[in-house]
Amino acid sequence: MKKLLLLLFSILISFNSYAEVPPIIGGNTIKDICKIAECVGGESLNIHYLQNYLAKPEHKVFVIDVSNDGKTIVGAYVGFGFPSWGQAKQNILSKCKAVFSSENCQVLFVNYRIADKELYELLTTKSIPPNAYKSGNDWKCNYGYYKIGTICQVVPANATATSSGWKCNTGFTKDGYSCNKVEESMDYIEELKKIKELLDSGVINEEDFEKMKQKIIDNM
Repeated sequence: MKKLLLLLFSILISFNSYAEVPPIIGGNTIKDICKIAECVGGESLNIHYLQNYLAKPEHKVFVIDVSNDGKTIVGAYVGFGFPSWGQAKQNILSKCKAVFSSENCQVLFVNYRIADKELYELLTTKSIPPNAYKSGNDWKCNYGYYKIGTICQVVPANATATSSGWKCNTGFTKDGYSCNKVEESMDYIEELKKIKELLDSGVINEEDFEKMKQKIIDNM
């Protein structure tokens, strides 16, 4: 019997929605886990899984040492070629505990199925931060908040959330993290008075007056 050892350290983000547990494991199973688990050395874990577990004969067991309430993969231990899966499970589980000096080793896969569905769900959970809601396999911020990294931040007063952050509503201008009301300039009134005087004095005609008035309005 050949036994292989892989020691990994990973940090797993806490999530509140998880992927559906597949009936059997396949070539993308570890990749799918590490998309959410942010496995440090995840590609090495995937190669180890593909070459030293998935491609090996039954009966086989894939055991992981976990921490952080089952949300962090600390290491993985593999065994294959046992007479029965029961013997494989007992043998490799005890080997994992001895190698990692840990009581947190758990069987994740047995042959081609997921042995611990609850553990799989913990490993494939996505965090939904405060002021957000589940949206498919991801999350979105509630109304009045905008997404910045992994949190939802409140949108400033007189602003609206956008895909890239937020923007001030019409009539308001951005000033740092606030939206200030645009003060209407009185200059345009004086300009209108001046061109009206030009019209009344005959310097410009009605057509010129309308054009000049519209230009002033457009620049308001």
